[in-house]
Amino acid sequence: MPSENPPRLLGALLILLGLAFAGGGFHLNTNLGGGGSYFIVVGLLVALSGYLAYAGKSLALVAYGVTLLIVWAWSFKETGGQMDQLLPRAGLPTLIGLYLFSSKIRERLS
Repeated sequence: MPSENPPRLLGALLILLGLAFAGGGFHLNTNLGGGGSYFIVVGLLVALSGYLAYAGKSLALVAYGVTLLIVWAWSFKETGGQMDQLLPRAGLPTLIGLYLFSSKIRERLS
């Protein structure tokens, strides 16, 4: 049963953010010789999370959880775990995840 009050604004913003990431990754791969695969994958997962949140589906939490796993794995690989470089890469996605996983949003998903 769909949620009666899904987080549509959050879902729409995640869709836009995800499409921007994926588009940037596509641009990197096609025009600048590569390096955009991470952005395409993460962007599509963020957009999927947004779509599912917009629709009121709790599967949005799973999709975004997978996204965070990829973000943190990539961030550790890129930085070697150096905190001063790690936080700029993973900080904002993690904050978005904390909000998405909060009871304020989670309760509005079914």
